[in-house]
Amino acid sequence: MISTWLLALQGCVGGDVTAPQPRLVWSHVPSGTADDLWDVWGSSATDVWAVGSNGSIVHYDGTRWARSLDSVSYFFRGVWGSGPTDIWAVGFRSFNNTTPVIFHYDGNGWARDASVADTLPWPPLSDVWGTSASNVWAVGYGGWISHFDGSRWTHASVGPAFYSDRIWGTSATDAWTVGPQTVLHHDGIGWYSQSDSVLTARQLSAGWGARQDDQWAAGSTERGFLHFDGSRWSPVVPDDATSGFIYGMWGVTPSRIWAVSRTGTTGPGVGAIWEYNGTQWLIVARDTINLTGVWASSASDAWVVGDFGTVLHGTLAH
Repeated sequence: MISTWLLALQGCVGGDVTAPQPRLVWSHVPSGTADDLWDVWGSSATDVWAVGSNGSIVHYDGTRWARSLDSVSYFFRGVWGSGPTDIWAVGFRSFNNTTPVIFHYDGNGWARDASVADTLPWPPLSDVWGTSASNVWAVGYGGWISHFDGSRWTHASVGPAFYSDRIWGTSATDAWTVGPQTVLHHDGIGWYSQSDSVLTARQLSAGWGARQDDQWAAGSTERGFLHFDGSRWSPVVPDDATSGFIYGMWGVTPSRIWAVSRTGTTGPGVGAIWEYNGTQWLIVARDTINLTGVWASSASDAWVVGDFGTVLHGTLAH
């Protein structure tokens, strides 16, 4: 049985010492698949979805995880929805055929949307995010950014030099996407490259923000995290940084954010769960498996996914 090592970190750290938030306890949960999982998202604590390799789409109904799609073998990288009957999953066909794929769930079942993805042989899609059923973005490599307006997808290329791994945002006028040497911001009109010098040569692969002037991005854990205050990006290097890459990030408040990392190898401690407490980033759990995605319904209920069908549930200790 795979073990999770929780780090016992004592004491209050800086800032808010009057109301410290309790640390979550993380435990392994059967996922219904042995395939690698890359992303997780839910509409509520009892409606959570995870996607990954070999066509894996698994669903949690508040009681257990079960496989939801069995008819395809695609590689899904991102999942997001506006509600329980409007969910999108994006990715590509295979490592040998990177034709992008988009799937949609309408509350009854999953179906492939071929309106845009099948028109191009490349690039693969890596993530999806939106603010409503009529405002959804899908991103990928080679400058791929597509928008769904509730009726159809349209392609909005930003140039082949940009590579997007993750997309997130706070509103229709505040969306972000990051990737290798890429940070783009959408202001409701267009996508614009961030030119801050601290971003030069950064290999970014995750991000999340509570407000337009409070954004986080990360890639290599050795180089730490980046924070945007509305004017500029600044590096934030944690004391216990280890080798690896942050591949997922999610928060519920500005002082309750989680991130997960992977090293690409296997063995004790290769995956890590990070938490930002409003003052600093700390590793709060380690695992023998690479971890790739995180989502939370509240400050006391969070999910993490990773290789080999790994699913971790974070809850308050009873």
